[in-house]
Amino acid sequence: SPLPAGMGFSRIEYRDSLRHSDLEHLGRSIASELTAGEGRFWLHLDLDILDEEAFPATDYLMPDGLSMPELRAIFAPLAGSEGLIGVNVTCFNPEKDPDGSCGAALVEMLETTLIA
Repeated sequence: SPLPAGMGFSRIEYRDSLRHSDLEHLGRSIASELTAGEGRFWLHLDLDILDEEAFPATDYLMPDGLSMPELRAIFAPLAGSEGLIGVNVTCFNPEKDPDGSCGAALVEMLETTLIA
């Protein structure tokens, strides 16, 4: 489905050719668009966007999703934006995380990006 017109960003395609800095730039660009003119935004993070092998502790497992480093690269500039008024995280399934490694990785990513 198409994204709203005028937002200045679109689907991430050809991710294999993107560098980490490209994803950080994308996050900064989205944050800039959302905060133009003293804009505020709420960040909804649905963990189903993560790759099933990189993060199996989610409800809807999908191949070819983002890795945790790719998510961090996009998320960090949004999380650090002065326009951010809140965040919610959905679809973490602790039953699929018996050793707690996915939960620990998620908490670490949130702590280092939101508290920074």
